Amino acid sequence: MDNDGNFAAKLLMRFGLIVLGLLLALFIVASLVSGVSLTNPAILKMFVDIFGISVGIIALLGVAFFAAAIFLMRSPVQKSGSMVVKDGSMKYEYRDENNRIRKKTVNLSNIDKYLNDYKEMNIIDDLKLYKKDKSKKANVMTMFVEQSDGKVLSLKDLYFEDKNEYNRIGAFLDRIAKKDEIDLEFRLRKYVAVDNIINSGREKILVLKDYKRQIKDKDVVNGISEIINDITDMEDDIAAIEDYDKVRKLYDNYLGMMIGILDNFQNLEKYEKRPEELAKAKQQLLQSFELIDSAFEALKTGKAEEKFEELEADVTTHEEIVKEAVEAVSKN
Repeated sequence: MDNDGNFAAKLLMRFGLIVLGLLLALFIVASLVSGVSLTNPAILKMFVDIFGISVGIIALLGVAFFAAAIFLMRSPVQKSGSMVVKDGSMKYEYRDENNRIRKKTVNLSNIDKYLNDYKEMNIIDDLKLYKKDKSKKANVMTMFVEQSDGKVLSLKDLYFEDKNEYNRIGAFLDRIAKKDEIDLEFRLRKYVAVDNIINSGREKILVLKDYKRQIKDKDVVNGISEIINDITDMEDDIAAIEDYDKVRKLYDNYLGMMIGILDNFQNLEKYEKRPEELAKAKQQLLQSFELIDSAFEALKTGKAEEKFEELEADVTTHEEIVKEAVEAVSKN
């Protein structure tokens, strides 16, 4: 503010001197052309009147400059890198379908009202969101997250400490931002569960894509692609599924076991001199892909109970068979 004020004052002073110089030059030229002396009372009065008007205009400009400087100083908008602090909103980054980074702004009006009425909000990743001062509007400086270990950070501080987590929170708040207070009161747990599952699926996709790049077998690569498509398509259906325990089990347990089988197959693929073991492991892996794929379908059609019992027994058996094959090859 001080620097802005000094700059504005200097600018106005220079402007005033320029105006005064132009007025003097104008009257000198007018005197030379007309032959009327500058000391003529009429000329002097005109000069004083015009100069007074100019000073008034400069004064008005000065007031406008200082008012603008005060407004900017008190404005909550601040920038540091891509961080933006503004009352009633929050900006975050996400990747679009082409993996390009995009920016989006969340309207925090409903979130602010919820926090004022209920003090805190349980959000994704076992975090709690709250405001310390109800009188202040929600923004990234007035909203705080409490982590499971008790550590507390403002969203602004979290941005600089863990930008990915900040963007995760931004995306979640964006998804629930239009929900009214009653909706959030009764369905917040569901929204949190859905978001956590979606994020778990996206993390699995990154792992699976990494295996796609490393594994040579085309059939296995195609099977990985099918599972990736299942996870991607499931994002639109998760909210409609009531049995979240089954969904969590599929993502955390069964997809996890399948990734373990993939890891074993990848290790086995390196031993090109043992084609029999590799073929057997491949067959087991392709069967596990079919089981996982059918589990996704069962969740969508509401027939998960029977399929999940079959899945648990078969996937565990497949994992054990492939591990035994890898151990046998490693010893030889």
